[in-house]
Amino acid sequence: MSARPCPLCESPKTQKISFQKEERLYWRCGECDLRFLDPKHFLTPEEEKKRYSYHQNDENDSGYREFLKPLFDLLRPALRPGMEGLDFGAGKSSALARLFEEEGFSVTRFDPYFFPDQKALARTYDFVFTSEVVEHFFFPRREWDLLHRLLCPQGVLGVMTSLYDPSKMDFEDWYYRKDPTHVSFYGESTLRWIQRHYGFSDLQILPPRTCCFQK
Repeated sequence: MSARPCPLCESPKTQKISFQKEERLYWRCGECDLRFLDPKHFLTPEEEKKRYSYHQNDENDSGYREFLKPLFDLLRPALRPGMEGLDFGAGKSSALARLFEEEGFSVTRFDPYFFPDQKALARTYDFVFTSEVVEHFFFPRREWDLLHRLLCPQGVLGVMTSLYDPSKMDFEDWYYRKDPTHVSFYGESTLRWIQRHYGFSDLQILPPRTCCFQK
C-alpha cells in the first residue's frame, strides 16, 4: 500500500501504524505528527450519529461541567463584556456554552447533526470553542481552515481533546484511540504545526487535553 497523504498538512511523508491484535490501520505524519485512522475504517454518518446520540452530556450535570472547566478557565481571561462566541460541535446540549452564557456572553451553537444551521458558519466570532470534537475530523485540513476563518482578528480558539504524548503513552493501548468515532489524534508538535501554519500569534497548551490559540 502506498503512503496516504496527511489529511492535515497534506505531506506525503506518512508511515503506517498497524497492530497485531486489530485490523484497523493508522498512519503517522512525519511532518506535522498527526496520527490518523485510514479512511476505509471510517463510520458512516448514520453510524456516527447513532453513537453520538448515546452521549449523556447533560449541561446541568455538575461532574461534566467540572470536566469542561479547564477550557472555560483558559478562555475566560481573554474575553471582554459583549463578546460573542461559537460552540463548534455542540452536540445535543452544551454545558460549556451554558458556562459562558452564565457569565453574560452570547453563544451560538453549531453541530452538523444536532444544530445544523449553516448560517452559524457564515459569520465570524470573538471566540470559538470546541470540546471533544477535533478528534472526529475526517478532513482536518478543511475543518481547521474553517475554525480559523470563523475567528475575528485577535479572536481566540479554545480546543479540548486528549493529547497524545509518546513519552507517556503507547498508541496501541491508548484508550482514546479505541473509540471508533475518533479518527484524528494530536500531540503538542501537531498543535505547534497548526500554530505556525495559520499564523496564530500565541498558543497555550495545558496537558492532558486543553489548549488555546490566539489569532
